[in-house]
Amino acid sequence: MSSPRPDDQATSADIKDAIGRVVTAVQTAARKRSRQAVNRPFRRNTAPLAARVRKRLVDRMVQAQREEGLTVGAVARALRYSPSVWSQVRDGKYKGDVDKFLRRGRDWLEHRSRRAMLSEAVYADTSIGGQVIAVCRTAATMPTIGRIITPSGCGKTAALAAFAREAGERCLHLQIGQAFHTLRGVLTEIARRLKIAGAASQTTPDLYALVRDHVARFYAGGANDPFVLLADETTTLRGNALDMLRNLHDDPAARIGLVLADTDLLDERFKGRDAYRHGAEQTLGRCAAVYRFARDRKIPIDDVRAVGTSILRTLGFDGTLDRAAWSYLADVANRPGRFHNVKGILMRCREIVEAAGREAAYTAPELDFVARLVDLEPRWEHPVPPWELGAETPAAETAVA
Repeated sequence: MSSPRPDDQATSADIKDAIGRVVTAVQTAARKRSRQAVNRPFRRNTAPLAARVRKRLVDRMVQAQREEGLTVGAVARALRYSPSVWSQVRDGKYKGDVDKFLRRGRDWLEHRSRRAMLSEAVYADTSIGGQVIAVCRTAATMPTIGRIITPSGCGKTAALAAFAREAGERCLHLQIGQAFHTLRGVLTEIARRLKIAGAASQTTPDLYALVRDHVARFYAGGANDPFVLLADETTTLRGNALDMLRNLHDDPAARIGLVLADTDLLDERFKGRDAYRHGAEQTLGRCAAVYRFARDRKIPIDDVRAVGTSILRTLGFDGTLDRAAWSYLADVANRPGRFHNVKGILMRCREIVEAAGREAAYTAPELDFVARLVDLEPRWEHPVPPWELGAETPAAETAVA
């Protein structure tokens, strides 16, 4: 056999080089399509709305405004229109693009509905939530002061809200924040939530007396149903506001149960005695119920399944996830954000897949494909969206493995 000529060798190298450039170009284009699929806006149906659809949307928006006690201006701001436009649409007098306005209104209604559904459905019986509720019950029945310290996203707030619903009128769940973190602000918010009349015109000492007398009727000097106050995000409280809450607990007439809940910043706040002045030692000395979930602890897989199943049912998914999908959700639940990651990635998965005209199966590749949308790092490369591939795909095989 004759050896190849130099010209043939050069031609062969050129062909290999050309093939390499073509493969690189195809892979680059595939990655670009993948990013565009994730980031492109949803495709909306821009066909004119039927008259009956318009009327139904207006009626639903009016009902939503009435149920939430919103002003015309509040609804208009939510839709990024002026109040006069909403008034004209409502009265059938608007001469502009009514369909554009009502499409925004439909999005607002869907967001409102989803928010209401998730607020009720996200809480599920978990081991962490059970411990949080146990502290609340102890604080209410003794009564005593309880402390709850968990990383953000572990379900603490959802469990506090669940206990508050269970306890009814003898429990108040306060999510402390910049709106009311001072002594006067906290007293005013408590009075507002308890519907105490005439609170705004009272001095701070008189306002404290009004609140104390109101909650004292639950305790009545030894009754079995004392009032319990749940203070979420306690670290935002001013020192004298925390002292006031402890005084309501110490007061022989009121004797409220008190739960202080936050992240491990709460421990650091108590250690820095200057922050809570002399009251830190008195408050810690009265804590007879404490639950602490360390930052480096793993979320139990059963808790991930309980929360994930609750969210999936809310999203209308009645199927079951495979082991790879649950393993993926367990992994994201143990990153900063915890259960917030689980909720976010499941919701975005449904939105993106449905925007593509498909039905979400919530497989590990589908979840990984939308990971960047909830600030999580994906595990795999996705040249094309997973739902456009067959069952036997490299990404799916890698996920199961």
